[in-house]
Amino acid sequence: MAKKDRAKAEQRRTAREQRREAERRAAALRRRQRTLIWSGVGAVIAVGVFALLAWSGGLGQQAATVMGRKIEAPPGERVREVGNPHIPVGTKGTGYSSNPPTSGEHYGSEAKWDVYTQPVPDELVIHNLEHGGIWISYKDPNDTELAAKLAQVARRYSTKVIVTPRPQNDAPLAVAAWGRLLKLQTFDEQKIVAFINAYRGKVGPEPNAP
Repeated sequence: MAKKDRAKAEQRRTAREQRREAERRAAALRRRQRTLIWSGVGAVIAVGVFALLAWSGGLGQQAATVMGRKIEAPPGERVREVGNPHIPVGTKGTGYSSNPPTSGEHYGSEAKWDVYTQPVPDELVIHNLEHGGIWISYKDPNDTELAAKLAQVARRYSTKVIVTPRPQNDAPLAVAAWGRLLKLQTFDEQKIVAFINAYRGKVGPEPNAP
């Protein structure tokens, strides 16, 4: 009888140890799962914060690696918006926050979406930007080689892209959208197309207007 009692006691002890071991393993698994979940949440938050900073212009034209993922900032820089008031045709707009302007005082009508060989008033083209357009301007009106390259890019798009010479530019080449601006020293098709695709018909007070 004593042997049977000892055997039963040993079985109960073994069963208790097995239960404890199973509980320890289950607890460890839960801890690992919680760690993975919070790591994933942290990665999502980090990516979201970076994307928000990039879109708002806080990171300029830089790219960064967040949790092992390379994220490109939107092309160009964010420019302070100065409203969209209409002014009488022939009036000179004032109070712009960039050169060329990307928002601000403008006429009540816009320029035709086209490639121009002569300067077009800023106050006219700003209305195009208000409608979600892209304005490509170059400083030297006599640079026919650059003008031809820009025209070739612009004509890929049926609407919402306009090209003009603009001697007042402080850079050889500028690409503008509402509140966004990319300045280039030389023609860079990849950057220009990336800017167009990022903002064309997507920014401005009336981006869906024709």
